[in-house]
Amino acid sequence: MKIRKYKPEDHDRIDEICIETAREGLKTTPEMVEALTIVFSHYYTEQEPENVFVAVDDEDTAQGYILCADDFGIWSEEFQERYLNDSQNLPARMMGFGSVEALEPYADEYPAHLHIDLMPSIQGQGVGTQLITALVEHLKARKIRGLILDVAADNERAIRFYKKNGFQVLHDDGDGIVMGMQLG
Repeated sequence: MKIRKYKPEDHDRIDEICIETAREGLKTTPEMVEALTIVFSHYYTEQEPENVFVAVDDEDTAQGYILCADDFGIWSEEFQERYLNDSQNLPARMMGFGSVEALEPYADEYPAHLHIDLMPSIQGQGVGTQLITALVEHLKARKIRGLILDVAADNERAIRFYKKNGFQVLHDDGDGIVMGMQLG
């Protein structure tokens, strides 16, 4: 796998990966599937493509990605205004507003946040670590001081992965865990 910056032609493939890698319980209806892409990919690829990296195979087809908003305040305002406030997709509104609410208490210290997904065929091969490394280097060069994410409390594999890659638990309410990494 090669890590490279996002290109506009990656947009639909990122949506496919987002849907493919989502938990089965989140893919029960067409409305839920649409919600996944509204909340977990469209803002980032459409509004902050400079903060998106993809892992590509030999044919230059994305097999994984890491997406980032580098300023919580801008993301929160733009995400809610452009993607949530007028959305007819109730699951997207619920997940999106929930994500904003979960991360907001940590936004001053950790202004950037990420989403990362890898196709099952490339998981466990170090590609996720390469994506995190690429994003962290990018954010450090831009003088971003902290990076945050939220993850389901029962997603033990992801939690181990994030800890291995330098994230620490900031909050655990039993359902979700907020994890952060200081960048400088």
